[in-house]
Amino acid sequence: MSLNVAKTPGNDYFLTRELLVALLVLLLTIVLFVLWKKSSKTNRDVLLVGLCDSGKTALFSHLLYNKPVQSFTSQVENIGEFKSKKNLLRIVDIPGHERVFTKYWDAYKISCKGVMFVVDSETVQTDICDVAELLYRILTDVTIQTNKTKL
Repeated sequence: MSLNVAKTPGNDYFLTRELLVALLVLLLTIVLFVLWKKSSKTNRDVLLVGLCDSGKTALFSHLLYNKPVQSFTSQVENIGEFKSKKNLLRIVDIPGHERVFTKYWDAYKISCKGVMFVVDSETVQTDICDVAELLYRILTDVTIQTNKTKL
């Protein structure tokens, strides 16, 4: 069964209008997809987390300034810009002390692109339960799992 459509001046206008609407919908879909992908790539924070005295601040200073610093137990976060080959990352050194960790963790995990979990190799045997508990807490965090943050 075939349809024979008679060519009339009105049919050409109708087909052209349908084609333009289809192209407009396609273009709008592409623009929305690009904007959605771009907004999901705005996460540029890399969080340094670990227990107290695990070497987070030492790693932070080595990454950003390429020099060692003497550090003490932090009560506030350290923030710095790290330029990689592909993009600019913001490194956030989150304090490991139990009283302030949650405050900073909750503040930065939303915009987190990656997490660097730091473990002190000298004290890992004595702190194994605390290290495991913190690592479990990070791995099972709903925000980290939803954003598919790299660890």
